[in-house]
Amino acid sequence: MFKNWEAFYQKITLFFNAIIAISFLPFCWLLLEMEAVGDQVALLKDESKWIVRFSSFTLIFILLFVSVKSTKKGLKGINPKIIVSSKLFSFYHIYIKKFILMELAAMIALVTIYVLRDYFFVGIYLGILVWFSLIRPTYDYVVDKLKLNASEREQLESKTDF
Repeated sequence: MFKNWEAFYQKITLFFNAIIAISFLPFCWLLLEMEAVGDQVALLKDESKWIVRFSSFTLIFILLFVSVKSTKKGLKGINPKIIVSSKLFSFYHIYIKKFILMELAAMIALVTIYVLRDYFFVGIYLGILVWFSLIRPTYDYVVDKLKLNASEREQLESKTDF
């Protein structure tokens, strides 16, 4: 359990930023390599590219779909009658799972970029980064997703322990 909003926010923000950083540096390196060398270094022949492209896209789609569905199910499962720290604890675990699934999708996009040197997957990776920025766990986002009432919001804003 979290003792106050700041403890929760520090922990979830640290994980959020770390999970994005895991794939961002390799992405930058791959993008620079693609620009420097071009298409001449693709690891696969044309016949097998479509199989890898389709299977990677399908796997990325499935991971992102599962992340959305599991998050919606998890948020619906949070009992509105429990205390705020328990709600934050549940939110933390639901979103850690979501972040991990999204990062797995990003890593598959990176591997596909490496293998195929395909800008389509660069777009997918950048789309995942945009999605990460849209679900960044800010105060307003967390309050909105947990549907906290006024007294619960006051507890979070008071900076006192729960």
